[in-house]
Amino acid sequence: MCDALNYIGEHLAGPVLAAVIGGPLAALTFRYFGTGKVVADHDAQAAAIRNDLRRWIRDRDRKLAIEIKIIVNQHGVISKTVVPKSELPPPGTGSQLYSGALENGVWGAMRDALHEYRDEASGKVRTYAATARSEGWMERLHRKRADQTPVDLRFEASDRERLQSWRERPHPVERDKMITVSNDPTEGEEEIAALETEAGLTWSAAASGATL
Repeated sequence: MCDALNYIGEHLAGPVLAAVIGGPLAALTFRYFGTGKVVADHDAQAAAIRNDLRRWIRDRDRKLAIEIKIIVNQHGVISKTVVPKSELPPPGTGSQLYSGALENGVWGAMRDALHEYRDEASGKVRTYAATARSEGWMERLHRKRADQTPVDLRFEASDRERLQSWRERPHPVERDKMITVSNDPTEGEEEIAALETEAGLTWSAAASGATL
């Protein structure tokens, strides 16, 4: 029913009123009847941004897990992961499991994941915020009347846990030891900080420019 009313308003009522009223008021009237579609498009875009970012987090977490297994393999332990022979240590190299090389390798892989997350999340936040800021008083009025608000840009608890494991995780061999990333690339990045809170980045906060 709402779609039908929006269609009638945009394609029938709007043009008729525009012809009758004429001038700036006609343009304003025409725009008003298309507001519903604009708002619906923004809602769909907000949902797509959130889903894409969540998918990226999960894909990157799987990639990090594989990277760490390969690093362990290269330092003398063959895990259950199938690794190309070219990536295994040469015969006679010996185990380096308890050297700093393995720990540094895992640390570097974790930091690389955080660096990529910072860049990916910043891009998503900027697109989300730009869409929110593009709405004017007509869109805000429509949302208020329809009680219609786009999804917040936030993670599920499991995704926040994944991100935290990129900052600190157990040593892959010495399980009683932790590997912690110093100089975290996401530290102090206010633009994306809200994403890891339970509430996330809300549409209203993004529209106000609070994240920029």
